[in-house]
Amino acid sequence: RTQRPPDNSNAPHAAPTSEMSAIAKKIVLVGGGNAAGYFARAVVAAGRGAELTMIAAENVLPYERPALTKAFLHAESPARLPGFHTSVGGGGERQTAEWYATHGVEVILGTRVVDANLEEKTVVTDAGKSYSYDKLVVAIGCTALKLPSAIGGDLPGVHRVRDVADALALCDAMDGCAKGSVVIGGGYVGLEVAAALATRGLSPRVVMMEPHIMSRLWTREIAEKYEKLYEAKGTTFHRGAKVAKIIAGDDGRAAGVELDGGATLECDVVVIGVGAGAPIEPFARLAAA
Repeated sequence: RTQRPPDNSNAPHAAPTSEMSAIAKKIVLVGGGNAAGYFARAVVAAGRGAELTMIAAENVLPYERPALTKAFLHAESPARLPGFHTSVGGGGERQTAEWYATHGVEVILGTRVVDANLEEKTVVTDAGKSYSYDKLVVAIGCTALKLPSAIGGDLPGVHRVRDVADALALCDAMDGCAKGSVVIGGGYVGLEVAAALATRGLSPRVVMMEPHIMSRLWTREIAEKYEKLYEAKGTTFHRGAKVAKIIAGDDGRAAGVELDGGATLECDVVVIGVGAGAPIEPFARLAAA
């Protein structure tokens, strides 16, 4: 991880003790996604990079997340970091570890904030460290929704795409896919993953409750044009369909998707793309304000 050495030039001299665990900063940024990366860019542009500490749960620096369901999934010449770190998507420079260090931004990766005391202006991480702040910025993003474990949502072979680790796991699964693939959801993520599967010749079956793809955005006429394009590439759509359960094989891995009508779609790769949730802990009080 990238960390800036503490600047004690204006601090009063005090004898260090082993009990001194609080780290005072002016701005604490919780989150390491795309929004966090662009916020860091704005702070640096204002000449205040040295006043910023970013605490991120992922072990990688902020990146342009949409790439994960696009070029990242390509079989040939896939996109990989550091190629799409923030803020190349907005026409800015690539914010690598060197960029953060050069501008004095302290970045703490692989660390979650588990508690926040808004009165005392402190946050506590899962490493047990307390960080005080003058200004707190919460940019923890969203989560990819999952299907309930009771119907097989947690089985090995069931994938969601939210971060780099998810996308890498899906790439490995696609490389080893032998029985076919099923995508649950007909929105952006579902269609982008289906496109990658189709390009690899894996003939995805797309299961969706709606009457056509992108139902919240597209008319039926627009959707039909794209559905025909997908079908020409080997995709099959199951419209107005609901998942009853994901079936486990003898090895405990996903082996098929059973629909409400009783039909079973055999597969060894299942991808869930049914929307996003909003995590609020440990900042529930901010959400309620």
